[in-house]
Amino acid sequence: MVENDFLGFSKRIFSRGNDDLHRALETNHFDEFKKLLKDSRVSFLSVDQWGNTVIDKAIIQGKHDFIYELIQDPRVQANKDELSKIFLSLVRIISEQKIEIFDDLLDLLLKNKMLNINHKTQQQEGGVLWEAVYYKNKKVLDKLLAHPNLNPNQTTNAWATPLMLAIQMGNKDAYQQLLKRQDVDLNKRSKNQMSAFILALQNNNQELIHLIMDRPDLNVNLGFGGLTPLMVAQTEETQRKIITDRRFDLQKNLMACIKDSGSADLVRMMLELRGDELKQSKNIFYNSMIQSLCEKNFESLKLLLAKSQEQKQNHATLDIVLFKIILIYQALSSGNLDLITDLFPKIDALGIKREKKENRSAAPTKRFKLH
Repeated sequence: MVENDFLGFSKRIFSRGNDDLHRALETNHFDEFKKLLKDSRVSFLSVDQWGNTVIDKAIIQGKHDFIYELIQDPRVQANKDELSKIFLSLVRIISEQKIEIFDDLLDLLLKNKMLNINHKTQQQEGGVLWEAVYYKNKKVLDKLLAHPNLNPNQTTNAWATPLMLAIQMGNKDAYQQLLKRQDVDLNKRSKNQMSAFILALQNNNQELIHLIMDRPDLNVNLGFGGLTPLMVAQTEETQRKIITDRRFDLQKNLMACIKDSGSADLVRMMLELRGDELKQSKNIFYNSMIQSLCEKNFESLKLLLAKSQEQKQNHATLDIVLFKIILIYQALSSGNLDLITDLFPKIDALGIKREKKENRSAAPTKRFKLH
């Protein structure tokens, strides 16, 4: 009974001390605040009736000296999570409200080895770099990017990176600095499969597109939702730049554009700029024409056939009979019988060469070879 009374008395004293700490902050009694903070029975993590700690309130109210005392407190210094939480909150306040009175506190925390600069919370899921980019605070951004432990690829719950945010926000300082860093993952994709390159193409930011394409680690074929970067590009200049890029995958892009019946102009452009490569890869022609038939993309098929005749391709692997059967089926199913009379002569123009093979012990046999 005595022990229970003692514990109850201790809790009341403890609670009173915590209340006094909050009161000293709210009434600006700085000396009293420092005195209470040194009392081991008083918790700097205690909350008021609204769930705010003294740290939260000091930051919200912009009380520099009180925050400084809290940061210097040995218990705060030893609490990595709380120290990092203070840093994240300060970054947000400074970035959002452009408050410079906290700059020295930010520098003080950045020097602390206990700081986890990549700390995130449920409310601030992007971390400190996200806050600086979002509020376009270059001064804070420079400080963060100079820290050796910063993760420039830290994502939100939707897997969006600071670089993606910088592009969306039109934060030129941020995306220029981030693109200079070799540790920035340029090809990282969000949950909806968006990448920094796709966002730049959607925004038709020519300067940014050139900056990204100058990066040797860019995957120029990485698209989303069945669309390749080529199909997302807004201008012919950008489309040509992508097609002529040495990293461009001709077959992948041809197939993607053939599936999209509205991309015949891109097929024409690829055949114009990269058509010579098809001489070395007959399978691309074969697969592309079959794909055109299966997708009923007859406009692309005509372009491919025309290019084949122009180059006098030798389609040794192309089964002309099968090709015609598929074409007839597609023409009938689409109700466009004119396709048969229009395309059959072009298919025949690919040529079927009749060869004779003599055998001394048997009668001569006939063989068909496609060319």
